[in-house]
Amino acid sequence: MYSKIKYLIFGLIFTVAGADLRSQNSTADGYKGIWYTIEQSSEYGYKYSGGLGTYTADHIPMAIYSPEADKTFFTYGGTPASDKKQLQIMVSYYDHTKNIVPKPVIVYDKKGVDDPHDNASLAIDSGGYIWVFISGRNVSRIGLIFKSREPYSIEAFDKVHETIMTYPQPWWIPAKGFIHLFTQYTAEGTRGRELYWSTSNDGVNWSDNQKLAGIEGHYQISNVWKDKVVTAFNYHPDGHADKRTNIYLAQTSDMGRSWQNIAGETLQTPLTDPKTSALVYDYESEGKLVYLNDLNFDKEGNPIILAIISNHFQPGPKGDPREWTIFHRKNNEWKKHKVCQSTHNYDMGALYVNGDEWLIAGPTDAGPQQYGTGGEMALWKSNDEGKSWKKIKQITGKSVYNHSYARRPLNAHRDFYAYWADGDADKFSESRLYFTNKKGNKVWMLPYDMENDFVKPIRIKETFRMNNTNNKSMNQPFGVNLACAEFAEGHIPGEYGKHYTYPDAKELDYFKSKGLMLVRLPFKWERLQPELFGKLDKVELDRIKNFISEADKRGMYVILDLHNYGRRYVDGKKTIIGTDNLKVEHFADFWEKLAKEMKNHTNIYGHGLMNEPHDMEESESCWFEMAQSAITAIRKMDMKKTIIVGGDDWSSAERWLEQSDTLKHLIDPANNLMFEAHVYFDNDASGGYKKSYDEEGCTPDKGVNRVKPFVEWLKENDFKGMIGEYGVPHTDERWLETMDNFLSYLQKEGVNATYWAAGPWWGNYVLRLTPTNGEDRPQMKVVEKYLYTTPNYISSFE
Repeated sequence: MYSKIKYLIFGLIFTVAGADLRSQNSTADGYKGIWYTIEQSSEYGYKYSGGLGTYTADHIPMAIYSPEADKTFFTYGGTPASDKKQLQIMVSYYDHTKNIVPKPVIVYDKKGVDDPHDNASLAIDSGGYIWVFISGRNVSRIGLIFKSREPYSIEAFDKVHETIMTYPQPWWIPAKGFIHLFTQYTAEGTRGRELYWSTSNDGVNWSDNQKLAGIEGHYQISNVWKDKVVTAFNYHPDGHADKRTNIYLAQTSDMGRSWQNIAGETLQTPLTDPKTSALVYDYESEGKLVYLNDLNFDKEGNPIILAIISNHFQPGPKGDPREWTIFHRKNNEWKKHKVCQSTHNYDMGALYVNGDEWLIAGPTDAGPQQYGTGGEMALWKSNDEGKSWKKIKQITGKSVYNHSYARRPLNAHRDFYAYWADGDADKFSESRLYFTNKKGNKVWMLPYDMENDFVKPIRIKETFRMNNTNNKSMNQPFGVNLACAEFAEGHIPGEYGKHYTYPDAKELDYFKSKGLMLVRLPFKWERLQPELFGKLDKVELDRIKNFISEADKRGMYVILDLHNYGRRYVDGKKTIIGTDNLKVEHFADFWEKLAKEMKNHTNIYGHGLMNEPHDMEESESCWFEMAQSAITAIRKMDMKKTIIVGGDDWSSAERWLEQSDTLKHLIDPANNLMFEAHVYFDNDASGGYKKSYDEEGCTPDKGVNRVKPFVEWLKENDFKGMIGEYGVPHTDERWLETMDNFLSYLQKEGVNATYWAAGPWWGNYVLRLTPTNGEDRPQMKVVEKYLYTTPNYISSFE
């Protein structure tokens, strides 16, 4: 009876799939990865989640380097737009000769499916045809096989076969054809993940599916040594994947006609006994779980298995220690060696063997979503066959989102050695695709948006992801002004804790939880340097340094914003720089001394020279000359950090061309300037918002129109830029719509922004973003939609 029902379902699925799902053979306008969560959560977050374009470890291979074409072909789970979760099966390539990628091709649109369990695997046959094996899911969605119409071409694919299968692992064996390892959900009375194989000479006509293992459920990884196919798998007691344990290995050299264990002894398939001779290591007896990562071979063809061994299936400390572990068959016995520890069961990485040099690339370090899937990518090396390991390169660092599922291309080329996706492991976000070279010292991002048919991947060099603050970065973060250290201008220097204060760790924790990783910190010149040409006040300097350190602990970045409007108090009188007793040299001296103090703080996003200089006509010098003097002074002490130059006339974005165009002639020996403008949407652009939405003459596009002159100026001159202040009241939903349109425009144009304002002392200020009685402010529902952007000026592949 079970068998009849199964084939009835199978027939129905064929009919529905043929009607609803189709090959697209069209191109996408960029590399947008799919975001997903399994929706199983605990106190430490989702069981697994985030950018899962290269998920799962059981989809093998997802990339293949072809020496004949000198291209690395790859597949990933994509989506049509940043706010979509619709899964599209994408295929593309990296051209090693030209250093370019084309627009990716949509081989198959899953329409209503958002689940990357349906991602694909690749194969390339001896004729150069590209095969895309698209996973089904359980028995509800069937698996599909597509073939390229031309060798080494991704322009068009045709569907050639469909069957019930999940987790495809196709291997092309020259002169023999395909052997395809996969999963079917066939175990009666359980969740049923059982292992099967099938073979084909031409990829179109396939043998009957044959069961390899059915010990209550399995996940497997596989690879090929010459013409020998090897699979390693765990098993699921009672059919529950959360109980996955043990490691097994089986191999075949005759396309599945017979299977052997590692000792060469014949296995009777299907395997059904947990104590089968295919057993490599018994973790069930130790009460531990096994998460398989990768399978490779030493120089003699002996198998090496990479797995994470865990104490609990849920995220969080109760699963610790999560140990990355190598199992190596040597001298007729298995050797087990620890590599490192990480924070999540699904921190999936890749294993490489180059003679005596073994490498692992993967998210072994905790990321910004500490307990979430993935983390920061690192490169580990062993020169003694896995006995000892050393981290030799931090591939990513201080990221906005976790990186996950580092994948190893088959025949990996040194310039496209591992690739992966990023994404917020705690909540829905955009997801981007990356790859690194063999040394792990260069990272490229596949362009999220594309206008041209072919572009160079985006070289990520000297980014704040990699422990410095040159903001030629792939992820330029949005953030918030935490304002309170500049308060009480009428009380200079004022009493700390009464007239002014600094934001605390709770403020940082809240905004980090919202994904806002950049803080603009306003402060007063007079408090930090009480005497002109004098020393910096140690107490005040320590307050700033402590705040920077707290931000650094949370992976957050700080803009030091000198909030003085082109002025400071001298002998009790507010004085414009360049008049009376306040010289341009005083301004330069201050910045030289502060730059020296801050030189070693790697999470400083930039030095903000001056907030909103304005009405400088009385000065002997113009704002351009003042800014140039400060730039020159800073570069005596620090050649790395970004210098942020605000515009004249209150840093108006709308009046930028009239008031600030001369700033394009500033000279920075480090070539690392960023320009800052401010935008408010009320009638006089002051941010006072004294009247209603209608009375202020606001429209949905007002913010976009006001910022366009600044953005166009940045594009025309190939400059970096940001919006240092913007904000709206919560009193009318239409203000939020205007802000939403404004931020959407900035994000598309590669310009980030920091909201004005938040902090502990804002009381009932109508623009405040700090929560009220623990509840988010209405503005936050818009602000948290925009967490980072990709600048249009990023350097390309070099």
